[in-house]
Amino acid sequence: MVGLRAGSGRVRSVELIGLGAVAAYVALVGWATTQGSYHLWGGLVVVPVLVLLSVYLLALAARHDRDPTFLRLLAAAFVVKALATVARYWMAFVLYGGSTDAGTYDVEGARLAEFYSLGIFDVDIGKPLIGTGFIRVLTGGLYVFTGPSIFVAYAFYSWLSFWGLYFLYRAFRTAVPDGNYRRYAVLVLFLPSMVFWPSGLGKEAWMTFGIGLLAFGAARLLVGHRGWIIPLSAGLAATALARPHITAAMFAGLAVALLVRRRNRPATALTPLAWIGTFGLVVVASVVVVTQAAQFLNIQEISPTSVDAAIDATAERTNEADSTFDAVAVNSPIDLPAATVSVLFRPFLFEAHNIPALVAAVEGTLLLVLVALALPRLRDASKQLLRQPYLVMSMTYILLFVYAFSNFSNFGILTRERVQVLPFVLVFLALPRKDRAKAGKKSRPILEAAP
Repeated sequence: MVGLRAGSGRVRSVELIGLGAVAAYVALVGWATTQGSYHLWGGLVVVPVLVLLSVYLLALAARHDRDPTFLRLLAAAFVVKALATVARYWMAFVLYGGSTDAGTYDVEGARLAEFYSLGIFDVDIGKPLIGTGFIRVLTGGLYVFTGPSIFVAYAFYSWLSFWGLYFLYRAFRTAVPDGNYRRYAVLVLFLPSMVFWPSGLGKEAWMTFGIGLLAFGAARLLVGHRGWIIPLSAGLAATALARPHITAAMFAGLAVALLVRRRNRPATALTPLAWIGTFGLVVVASVVVVTQAAQFLNIQEISPTSVDAAIDATAERTNEADSTFDAVAVNSPIDLPAATVSVLFRPFLFEAHNIPALVAAVEGTLLLVLVALALPRLRDASKQLLRQPYLVMSMTYILLFVYAFSNFSNFGILTRERVQVLPFVLVFLALPRKDRAKAGKKSRPILEAAP
């Protein structure tokens, strides 16, 4: 009886604390409506809706994972992401006074929302639709439903990027079932770059969401799961609307993986038709993706020379005197190892001259240490390529990304841009040990049959 009373008392205390927190939050919203602008109190109204929706989605995600501790890990990552969103906002609007891309997206989104609310959709967005223009349009569409609030926009985009990270984790579990999924989850959900840079209004958040969908759909396709068309198509569309050159690189990786993969299921009478259908979709999508990427980069003729010229021109426009360094361009295969280290792991500790650069340098050093520790697994990775073509896709995409960004000589831009490739680098840091890989090979048919 005493235990029951004590337990009831604890439950009652939790209920009272919860009711008190709700009452305090309602009072805060009421105060904000009278004292603050809609930017503030609009966010206070919309953010709890996203949180409640996330609670449901987190529980749903936990059902699809066999690890009972994964829900706690995912919930912790969600809290860290929320804190990073606040930090990202502080950097953009307090440290830099709003003189950032996010500030422009907010202003232009509010302007476009006024026209969209009146049913006027042919308004000038000020930029080409593919790229910056799409983020303006998307922000305007969001503001039609929520009202113009920079806090709402930050919360929404950061929320999308969080689920992009989740889909990247699901892709790894699907395509590398014998891998160290806990290590991959910790790295992709808590790596400082992946937590911070996509946590706000901008292309990084949207691209993280799109890349996650694309990777998940590609993983399901490569291992023969059904239900790959919707996430793969959505990911291709999402990334192509913001950065089609990234879409082209990822799709090239998928195409190479499809060519080298080895089927694990016995062939049937419909296998040739399925292969022809898949190959046809890949060809059509390749034409669309390459065309969009060429237009985005202002390439008139698709050739190595034209691509090199476009990359050089883009790199030249992104140079800033306060954070430049000597880049290692890829002019021949001999340059590739040094360029890979430069693109993926710099700045080094001795190259950091401010706090953001120091954080990036510490992270790069940590990743280099993890690569050194993972060398035995990396040596065995070549034996797994045909059995797990997702590794082929990841490696191809990494090499293309390094080639495209090797000319970028700005640490600030490079640190933000490489969040688009780091999840695929982390794949090779979570490969199974040799003995575990053999055990996973025996149980692979069971794992593939799981939802």
